[in-house]
Amino acid sequence: MILKFLKQISFIAILVCTISYAARSQYSGGQVLDNIIVKVDDFIILKSDLEKAYLEFVSRGQKGGEDVKCGILESLVINKVLVAKAEIDSVIVEDDEVQSNLDQRMQIIVAQIGSEEKLEQYYGKTVEDFKDELFDQIKEQLVADKMQRTITDDITVTPTEVKRFFNKIPSDSLPFLSTEVEVGQIVKIPKPGTFQKDQARKLALELRNRILNGRDISKDYAGWKINIMPGNSLTIIDNTGKEYRGKYEFDERLKQFAVSLNEISFLANEFQGAWNISRGGQDSLRFNNADLSNTSRIYLKKDSGIPRNYLGLDYSVLTGQWSVIGFFATGEDFAALAAKYSNDPGSARSGGVLGFAPRGVMVPEYEAAAMRMSPGEISQPIESEYGFHIIQLIERRGNEFNSRHILIRPDFSSLDFKDAENFLDSLRNLIITDSIPFENAAKEFSDDERTSGNGGFIFDDNGSARVSVETLDPVVFFTIDTMEVGNITRPMRYRMEDGKEAVRILYHKSKYKPHQANLKDDYQKIQLAALNEKKQIALEQWFDNAKGDVFILIDESYKQCQILE
Repeated sequence: MILKFLKQISFIAILVCTISYAARSQYSGGQVLDNIIVKVDDFIILKSDLEKAYLEFVSRGQKGGEDVKCGILESLVINKVLVAKAEIDSVIVEDDEVQSNLDQRMQIIVAQIGSEEKLEQYYGKTVEDFKDELFDQIKEQLVADKMQRTITDDITVTPTEVKRFFNKIPSDSLPFLSTEVEVGQIVKIPKPGTFQKDQARKLALELRNRILNGRDISKDYAGWKINIMPGNSLTIIDNTGKEYRGKYEFDERLKQFAVSLNEISFLANEFQGAWNISRGGQDSLRFNNADLSNTSRIYLKKDSGIPRNYLGLDYSVLTGQWSVIGFFATGEDFAALAAKYSNDPGSARSGGVLGFAPRGVMVPEYEAAAMRMSPGEISQPIESEYGFHIIQLIERRGNEFNSRHILIRPDFSSLDFKDAENFLDSLRNLIITDSIPFENAAKEFSDDERTSGNGGFIFDDNGSARVSVETLDPVVFFTIDTMEVGNITRPMRYRMEDGKEAVRILYHKSKYKPHQANLKDDYQKIQLAALNEKKQIALEQWFDNAKGDVFILIDESYKQCQILE
């Protein structure tokens, strides 16, 4: 029973249900009563956890009842035991992996609801609030999954075991399988021409310039004076002689100067903040804003008092009166430009931030550029297979780095698409005339990494090339529904899962009519079922041993489920 419910209760669906349930509770006007029904070491299961999982299960058309609820509770207890034992056995999932998984799940939820704005408006919470609330749940689930894999990953089944498993199923209980098909595809992503690439590079350079070079407002502040005095006080005197008072802190180690002004708002906007200081000459300083998203900078010239042979920076150098000789306002915000212009929708929503990535995750050109940069630095346009990236390094930590980017993809012209279509049309003719097998052509020429390694064939979640028509993408289904088995379509344009526009041909290799499961036609599915049963038995045996290693307390009202017996 354990694996049955672990497989049937989709965690992403529980996640959606959790949000929906929380929202109903929030706006119902009543109080939701809850209590702890299970304790496993330091981990607990609430009554609401069980009710939400049960609600999700039956909402998908599954039959309910007390036995089903007991089965779901058993799977929740097993999860807690897996997590508790993982803690004992030092099975660890890093926070970066959790965050990446959580981001992917939230993207699915947002896509189902329509947009982040709709999600936030309906529930009265930001996406970040949801992520904070769900982080620990996701981490616990990933730890449980990893612990379960340590128990079951090495388990296999022999052909004899598969046959024995099938033969013990009563003939009147054999499942009836719907129509299945084998469908392959060969995909070509058009290559943009020189003109399109030049236009993309030009836009990327323009955005970089907008980030780096703020508006020159030197003339607005010409003649302004800044008096830096002992005791961490300063005054700013405008060109009419009006004086504004403030405070400062100077960090000699970091060479950072922090200004606090509260007398007038526009001064706070222009002058207030933390600044990194550098010598611009023997009697001048350059103040660069220390905020990575703020590129404002001020050039100051000391009216008198700097020893010309003194090269350091300390209080004795800073104190005195300075004149503003140059002032460049804040460049445009990287995050705002990423949200508006970036062709990477996943990161654009978070201001272009990609999070920490170890070596080998990013495309080589991106990684090489980022690993050469200093924190805060903004790159020239970096070309990769996806387009042109403007990169800002946020932080480097050993072999990991955190960065943000703006991606500009070159547009494709009609000629670019025509070239891709002509290539696939020629390849189709070679396949039809038996000059090259479809599988070989897909492995060698297809640009879709998800299917090219499978010889172009679309696999289901269980790794089978025989896919139920009920789970096929509607566009693929309606296309092959009008085709004869063995035929290959002419090149067709479509949009890939990552948003790229591409051209493909579809191959309808075979079709299996609805039928009752049998060993000849459905060996792979029966093999998977036999394997799952063997894993279930192994997990139950593990649970029998593991429950003695942890403290488990189940509320009396659920004793009838006999989980510990």
